[in-house]
Amino acid sequence: MRTIVATFILGLGLLVVACNSSNSTASVRPLTEVGRAQKKLSDLNATQIHVTKKLIETRNLLLSTPQDSPPTREISRQLAILNKQAGDLVSEVFAAELALEAAKKVVVDRLVAAKKSKESSKSTAADTNATANTETNAPNSSVSGPDVPALPGVRPEPINP
Repeated sequence: MRTIVATFILGLGLLVVACNSSNSTASVRPLTEVGRAQKKLSDLNATQIHVTKKLIETRNLLLSTPQDSPPTREISRQLAILNKQAGDLVSEVFAAELALEAAKKVVVDRLVAAKKSKESSKSTAADTNATANTETNAPNSSVSGPDVPALPGVRPEPINP
């Protein structure tokens, strides 16, 4: 009975490992420009949160230690380093936000250009079809209607009711 249960558990374990390995080897799509910009921004935001948290902890530690104690100098140095990192991260996050907005704008501009191109090709095709359907030697019937007299030397077209 124990061997059956052990075999069942072993088989179940192998099944779980096989299912997980097939998902992890699935093809990963390369990131687009917008995807890369979003990933960079989210990474920078996570780093900024971590540095800010560490900065607050270090500042609280500095405030809780006596001013003339030996660790105060080291804590002050760490606080200065974290302040510098936090300042640098703010500018990097801002630059990443601008890069993300620029990447999104490029994508939107491409979509708008593709839509305009598609619409212009449709209108060009419609104009071509309309031009092909009209007779080139006959006068335009919309120009000379019943209220407009015919031009001299041109025979008016009969009006079909």
